[in-house]
Amino acid sequence: MRPLPLLRLLLLSPCPAPPCAAQLTQSAAHSKPQVGVNGYDGFKPGETTLLKKGSTREGWDGERTRALDSDILLEHDVALIMRDGATLYTDIYRPTDATGPVPVLVMWSPYGKR
Repeated sequence: MRPLPLLRLLLLSPCPAPPCAAQLTQSAAHSKPQVGVNGYDGFKPGETTLLKKGSTREGWDGERTRALDSDILLEHDVALIMRDGATLYTDIYRPTDATGPVPVLVMWSPYGKR
C-alpha cells in the first residue's frame, strides 16, 4: 500500500531539534524579571496587601483599571506544590468579609500575574 502524499510530505519534512538544556538555561538567565518592568513588583512570599474599595491602579496600557466594588485581601506569592514536585507561585485575591468558601477563578499566563 502506497502512503498518502501528505503523509509522505510529513515524514520527509525536517523538524528542528528541540533546544538543549544549555540553551534553555542561557535563555532563562536573560529573561529574569526586573522590578518595575511590565508591572513586576518583586517576589514577596508571605506578604499581604489590603486593596480598598474604590481603589484603582494603572493598567498595562497606561489606562486606569475599574474601581474595586469591595475590599479585597491580596496574598502575594503563595507557593503551590505540583504533583511532579515543581513549586509554582501565585497571588490569591479574596474578599475581606468572607466567612466561608468563596468561588475561585484560576488564571494562568506566561506574561506574569498582573
